[in-house]
Amino acid sequence: MMSAMQRKPREPSFVEALGHVQTDRRIDILRQIDELGSISKAARAVGVSYKAAWQAVDTLTNLSGVALLARAVGGRGGGGRC
Repeated sequence: MMSAMQRKPREPSFVEALGHVQTDRRIDILRQIDELGSISKAARAVGVSYKAAWQAVDTLTNLSGVALLARAVGGRGGGGRC
């Protein structure tokens, strides 16, 4: 039988890994992207920078292991959902 010293540490849950407030904000960013169609608009709606919104999406994507967004190049004539 393994002692407490020999046990493999438990992996944190999704919510534990992100923290409750962070999780709510990151999920809200995804919701806003779906509703508004762009990361830039979602960032403004949630009150975070564009960079912070991208980092939130990247973190959630890495944790989920699947692409959460279809990416399209932004700028003149681009952007929006695919």
